[in-house]
Amino acid sequence: MAKALSIFLILFAFCAGYIFPALAVWAYFGWIWGVVAFVLPVLSFFSSGCLRVIFTIGWYILGAIAVVSLFGWWFVLVLLAWVAWWIIILAILAS
Repeated sequence: MAKALSIFLILFAFCAGYIFPALAVWAYFGWIWGVVAFVLPVLSFFSSGCLRVIFTIGWYILGAIAVVSLFGWWFVLVLLAWVAWWIIILAILAS
């Protein structure tokens, strides 16, 4: 059970933190910025120091602008509440 829960959390975090914002950037800004949105986290992962900070901040700003612009603040608040709810439930199940 713990291994399945760990795999689910990894896949959930990957989709929620990487795929969904990158697709939102692609849909809002177009395919060029969409490619940038897919590449920035990879560059951030393989960089170090100041470059890692720059790539990470750029990724978060780009993703936040696209998600809020596409779906609005209410969607973002509901999504955050839903994610927080599942983190609490999964933390209880994991303990």
